[in-house]
Amino acid sequence: MNLRSGLSFAALHHQGRTHLMQNRPSASGARYVALDEEAGLRWHSKGDEGFLAFLAADHTAREQVRLADCRAVRP
Repeated sequence: MNLRSGLSFAALHHQGRTHLMQNRPSASGARYVALDEEAGLRWHSKGDEGFLAFLAADHTAREQVRLADCRAVRP
């Protein structure tokens, strides 16, 4: 969902829960971060490809890829 204000949001269903995510700055492509920081989910995409990562709410944590090589499905 892209708002006129410039904010962008996405909903991601993962492991039985739906997470609301907000677009955050990215060097290239798009990056969405779960609004619920406890969830620690990040969705990264560029073009038709993407991956889902987890980053614990700990300043020493490292991002862990949970789903890799995701591709858009065209009808």
